[in-house]
Amino acid sequence: MRKALLVVMLASASAFAGTVSGSLSFSNTPLLRPEGESEPAVAVANDGTVAVTGLQWLFNPSFFGTHFWTGPFGATPTFQGLLDSGLRQPGKIVFGSGDADFDIGSNNTLHATTLMFFINPTFRTAQLGVSAVICPNVTSASFTLQNCTRHFVDRTESDRDWITSDGPHVYLSYHDSGNSTLIHVQRSDNDGFTWHRVGDPIVGQDGITAGSTFNNIQGPIVADSVTHNVYDIFASGQTGFLKGRTFTPNHVFVSRTTDAGKHWTASLVFRLPPPAKFDNVFPALAVDSTNGNLYAAFSEGHHIFFSMSSDQGVHWSPAVVVNVAPATTAISPGSPHMQARWTSFIMRRPLPARMTRARSGMCIWHKRRITEPASLRVWLAICRIMRA
Repeated sequence: MRKALLVVMLASASAFAGTVSGSLSFSNTPLLRPEGESEPAVAVANDGTVAVTGLQWLFNPSFFGTHFWTGPFGATPTFQGLLDSGLRQPGKIVFGSGDADFDIGSNNTLHATTLMFFINPTFRTAQLGVSAVICPNVTSASFTLQNCTRHFVDRTESDRDWITSDGPHVYLSYHDSGNSTLIHVQRSDNDGFTWHRVGDPIVGQDGITAGSTFNNIQGPIVADSVTHNVYDIFASGQTGFLKGRTFTPNHVFVSRTTDAGKHWTASLVFRLPPPAKFDNVFPALAVDSTNGNLYAAFSEGHHIFFSMSSDQGVHWSPAVVVNVAPATTAISPGSPHMQARWTSFIMRRPLPARMTRARSGMCIWHKRRITEPASLRVWLAICRIMRA
């Protein structure tokens, strides 16, 4: 038997009887900045180095951008400064920290992308773009942001960027927020230093394309080091009356490319009838770096759904709800991170002790209360997937 462990974080105001308690314990280290933070993210390198980003909350024109910390696992990370500072555009005032995503490559290079604001000198109009920030040797004790290379990848009303890598090949995806809301993908074959456009995950998909233009929300792009496939998860709507009048992304798709982004094929993960909307906030996707299995989580605001694929995203297991009554709300599953066979999602309610059958095996959920700080009432749920 082969085993995989799926880790899920849950927070709730009340506990559930009948769950299985574990023995894990946690401690929290605050990373405080006077400017404030939002939307924190974390990644762990192969040697245990931890990198953290936070979007600056309070506007200070002399110091504004995406905050960045690094440090050894178990130690308090060191604040390194602004990840996306130093970018300039003639005739514009440029600020970063609109969104951020990052990846630590197999050679310990940091690949990051942030959402940039290009503001006219009178502060009356602005447009959005995405940047790429490449920093070598992020695991080094002498790491500094001064060695990073920064440049713009797109300046034409872009939004919600994500980044991933497979060796020297780095993929960056983002929304065309100014026109069709298509999902654009750029690829770099030299560790992020130069970029070029490749195919789009929702173009050329017949009815899926028709239901997705002006009517989709994108989750992370994920590269698989086993198969070298690249996957992009998104929620979209359907054609007809609703598309022209509402934003109702009631379908979840994962689009797959097997030729480095040139062509994409989308597969349905799950759907619900309208008015259900999987926009709370982004659908999440992770890949198991040991076997290429995929794990997806998504929410319509009341439930967290989980599905997996063991055949490179062609087929997906029936989606199961991992939070149940009396829960009436569910926070977004957030951005997953897979280290070996561990992946994590953020949810709000504890889940019951039960077994959920997936396409490739049996998933057994357990719960462990994280007690510090007690006011957060956070649970850790572990799914052990048993495979022949």
